[in-house]
Amino acid sequence: MIGGRLDPFDSFAPNLNPMSDSLILYYHQVFSMNSPILNFPRDCFLRSTPDLAWFHSILYIVSADYDVKLGVSDSSLSLYHGGASFKFINTELQEKVIRDSTISAVALVASREGICGNFEMSKVHMEGLERIVKKRGGIQNIKGIHAQIATWCDFCYSNIWNLQPRFSRLYDVPPENSLRELDRTTARSPVLGSIAGISSEMACILWSFHDVSSSSTNATPCPSDLQKTSMQIYNIEYDLLMLNETPNSQKIKRLSNEAAALKVAAHLYLYLLLRKLPSGSPVFSELITRLRNALDKCDEVSEDSQYDRLIWRLWILLVGYAAAAEREDKWKFVEGSRAICKALHITRGAQLNSSLRATVWQELTCERWAKSLWADCLRVR
Repeated sequence: MIGGRLDPFDSFAPNLNPMSDSLILYYHQVFSMNSPILNFPRDCFLRSTPDLAWFHSILYIVSADYDVKLGVSDSSLSLYHGGASFKFINTELQEKVIRDSTISAVALVASREGICGNFEMSKVHMEGLERIVKKRGGIQNIKGIHAQIATWCDFCYSNIWNLQPRFSRLYDVPPENSLRELDRTTARSPVLGSIAGISSEMACILWSFHDVSSSSTNATPCPSDLQKTSMQIYNIEYDLLMLNETPNSQKIKRLSNEAAALKVAAHLYLYLLLRKLPSGSPVFSELITRLRNALDKCDEVSEDSQYDRLIWRLWILLVGYAAAAEREDKWKFVEGSRAICKALHITRGAQLNSSLRATVWQELTCERWAKSLWADCLRVR
């Protein structure tokens, strides 16, 4: 019963595939993609049932998460909800007024295609999304969760294609994220502050990551904390994407090779820990390749290299290793990590943990990554 006690007669019940109940159950019990950022209301799914385009698009992206984790591509259930999404979106677009929910339905469809590696199809939907948002007068005229879904789609698309966001910023950047705070950041954390010598923009972004990672370990955050975290992560990703070069962005200082590697690693960290994309998504394959290419261009490090620089190179390799954990690429990151550990005279797993805690670190998950990395470093000796 989709309506439950608020709709005991299922008056809004849509036609479903016989297997759709499993997706609805998965949504309520397992699905966590983007939950910290979008901060979905508890009754979000219930409210979507009268709006069939939005309802089916939610199940379409849930099915992507479900399929990727099972190693399945375009299951019949996913295709069913994709077809229903297209049908009802096209019906709604013929109306005189474009609803917020229609915009977020298009965004969810575009995001789903991107997550599944259908990048060209995602591009087509993103262009359509941009057109209908313009018809509404811009992203600032889209309300609440629908604006957040549309901007998430914009972020995913921009990252894959190495572009800046198409939509304007939703939230003001708080003072603590400004470049004026770099001196305070250095005082609080010399390791974090050392990034300023590589890239002042990346220093601010990584400090924000550090702050969010520390606060996200709270077991039962209050609604205001969730909203603050959502806005912080939004601004972090917006700032990351604004570092992408475009034909019209000559004013942007070109990132050094080391800063470029940090930028890709930061995005992988964001996707793994905060946006919680399924690790089997082709998006990770694209970013892992990008990270390896960036690292290949970086200077070699040795025992004579600056300590903070070695620590950040180790963090980049740890994130790359975590992203590539189910791929053969992981051994390249293991090899690089062994060399850094040798330069830092790290001989135990506990030393690896303590060295990396001063970077961007979410206690339980990053400890698990480091433990696995250390075990693989020992395995190949």
